[in-house]
Amino acid sequence: SFTSAVAPKFENIKPVYYFEINNQFVKVPKNTKDLINQFAENKDEIAAFIKSNKLKTTQEVDLIRLAKFINK
Repeated sequence: SFTSAVAPKFENIKPVYYFEINNQFVKVPKNTKDLINQFAENKDEIAAFIKSNKLKTTQEVDLIRLAKFINK
């Protein structure tokens, strides 16, 4: 009735990022197009900023740069 011992294992979980939009927290999608569509009023400016700075929506540093740009 006893089972053999199993060694514990640890898994790295990918971080989840959120932006605050209109006093609501919105999960940041990993897809760049979906992220741009969340900001409908500044869609073209944000798309140009991401492209010109070669930002990746999966990198924390790039998301911080994007948040600073959006909050200007």
